[in-house]
Amino acid sequence: MRFLSVCSGIEAASVAWHPLGWRAVAFSEIETFPSAVLAHHYPDVPNLGDIVATPFLGIGSEAYVAVEMGRRAIGAELKRSYYEQAVRNVASIHEARTADLFAA
Repeated sequence: MRFLSVCSGIEAASVAWHPLGWRAVAFSEIETFPSAVLAHHYPDVPNLGDIVATPFLGIGSEAYVAVEMGRRAIGAELKRSYYEQAVRNVASIHEARTADLFAA
């Protein structure tokens, strides 16, 4: 199992889940000391820094604003139609920025 660790701290989750074969594919930590600990113990695992985590994604309004402000966002949504709309909404930011590059 692979996981993204959010609010990683010094990463107790990786230590606890290692015997189960789970491994972190990335961390999300912004504090200096925990980030240094992570870099020392997990040099091959990237620290993505600040991530907005939305446990109830809905149509992606919170994720949309986060990405619009230059931040990363992740979310969980049970209803497939909401998830698909959230993906379209967040993708529209990229499309709008790309269109601006070619505007006269």
